[in-house]
Amino acid sequence: MATAAGSNQRMRGQEFLVCGICLDHFTLPKILPCAHTFCQDCLETYAGRRRFIYCPNCRRVVELDPTSGVRGLPGNFWVTNLRDVIAERDVENPEAKGHLQGNRCKLHPGEQCRHFCQDCHVPVCGECVFSEHNGHALERMERVLPEVREEFSRRAAELCDYGGLQRCKKLLADLINQTNDIMVTERAKVREIAAILYGPDQPKTTAPARDETEDRSNGNLVRTTHAQLLRGGVGEVKFYHPFSALVLENGDTYVLDMYRCGRVHVFGPGRNLLRRFELDLNGHAATRVTGGITLFKSSTLCWVGTAYMSSNIDTLLQRNSSQSQNFFIEFDHQGNIQKNVNIALAGEIADAALLRHGTVAIAISSNVHVLDDGAQEIFHFCASDFSPVEKLCINQQNGDILVSLWPENVIKVFDLRGNLKLQFGCYGNADGQLDQPKGLCVDPEGRILVADAGNKRVAMFDGSGAFVKHVATEVDGLKDPHALYATRDRKVVVTDIGTHSVHVLQC
Repeated sequence: MATAAGSNQRMRGQEFLVCGICLDHFTLPKILPCAHTFCQDCLETYAGRRRFIYCPNCRRVVELDPTSGVRGLPGNFWVTNLRDVIAERDVENPEAKGHLQGNRCKLHPGEQCRHFCQDCHVPVCGECVFSEHNGHALERMERVLPEVREEFSRRAAELCDYGGLQRCKKLLADLINQTNDIMVTERAKVREIAAILYGPDQPKTTAPARDETEDRSNGNLVRTTHAQLLRGGVGEVKFYHPFSALVLENGDTYVLDMYRCGRVHVFGPGRNLLRRFELDLNGHAATRVTGGITLFKSSTLCWVGTAYMSSNIDTLLQRNSSQSQNFFIEFDHQGNIQKNVNIALAGEIADAALLRHGTVAIAISSNVHVLDDGAQEIFHFCASDFSPVEKLCINQQNGDILVSLWPENVIKVFDLRGNLKLQFGCYGNADGQLDQPKGLCVDPEGRILVADAGNKRVAMFDGSGAFVKHVATEVDGLKDPHALYATRDRKVVVTDIGTHSVHVLQC
């Protein structure tokens, strides 16, 4: 019994020494603001040339220093030393306790680390003392080890306390949501001041809405761009982060905004604003919502996603306070709630789409979950061993599930059982290549459209994954295309979070 318990403790301790990307022991561990740690080389490969990344574990946005990039992140030397403490504890020879048996230098494998660099917070060997760490403040490992062992024994016990770790995560998320709440409040104050100065219906600069038709000889592409009819900040139509769109058979367009308390804007076939409403989150006000809006039944729609609630100092001090909830909300075309169900699955819902027979597919991290009409999970499958699912859609012709993955920069097509049928795309800016693929949809002809956000364009592929053409590019006003929806009359609705607008294009 005692031997088994000791083995379990060692296994639990080793879990904190493995990088979640390469699944190997940490090499130059770097800690993100969300407290997750990964190897420096893994993060550099993951980030590429971008100035921000999503944490592979919790998908929090991490801004990188434009000059130093990943190398500018703080090093997690506690993880490095924890590995040494656990390795020493596993030495069977009792007389070896207190000596760093097997603590080999990474730069000089033949040397043992007998010193600790106070400047770099890493153990070093004799060779390092005269090379990489020459002139640094050094201390004998025997003097540092007792203090480090005591500190890490305490921290390891806290990390093994799963409930304590979860409370820390919730507290950090509440602080982030409180910041978002303050931003929303300040923006509301700016809008009030603007209304006083210019009037509620007369913005400072207003140009007449127009239709622009462009004929490209190289692709015979006729495009109609409704320049301001769906653009954020014009009249009463104000988008902060339009991230999901849907078009009904009668031509009404529904656009869901991430940062306006889950506000849904409804436009008529003429692109005129008909109404708008906010999702009923059981009486709570949300600072941010995720997920997707989709058709559900013949007369209703549904939103399936995650809502982050506003918080205050009192809730931050409550250890069991919940900062986010996953919802399955069914509502009619007027926004009247028909059903509101909490989803038991943990994790942020990135997107949702309607499958056949009234089931709904949702994306959480790297997995796709299929729910019944009561928000209960039927089954799930893993879409990637590395990348989280950014967006998903359903091919209504055969029921296939399509997902976009980043940083893999690929599109994968699965059947209804979760079996991989097709994969296409790779990183780059040439025809057929992708950079941060986001939303995707399938048009009535079976062609696949992808929001290539990093390249500021919408790309079209045939059913086999072969590149066809670019439907729209940066020249057409795209800055950060996010969500797509293809209509039956050969139009595609594109939400752009870079310009805070929605484009309606003719393919």
